[in-house]
Amino acid sequence: VVPLSRTYGETGRPFDRLTFRSPRWQDFLDLGDIEEWQPVSAEGNRAMLVRHHDVVASYAERCLKEPHTVADLALLDLPDVLAVHEGIRDFFGKARASREPPTSSSGDSEKASTTSDA
Repeated sequence: VVPLSRTYGETGRPFDRLTFRSPRWQDFLDLGDIEEWQPVSAEGNRAMLVRHHDVVASYAERCLKEPHTVADLALLDLPDVLAVHEGIRDFFGKARASREPPTSSSGDSEKASTTSDA
């Protein structure tokens, strides 16, 4: 749920928040990632994060839950556009964080995932 900065009523159905479902398998296959690291030096030792705003918009349009429609998204003022953008990015951030391997107290993830044969 993304709370909005004001109530929008232009469509005849006032709303002050939008609800999105989490992206799924087919969404990701069709739309891809919302951001990627691109090399910025010939040696490849420096990279820049490129955010794909068009892909974020496609996820917002596809994952918007009823009774809202793409027409509702088109009404949003910039602060609310940014809030929706952040909401979509949060889905990806939380999904990535949930897949990180556990670490031991020493911070060595390799040791934390191995067991002793003794």
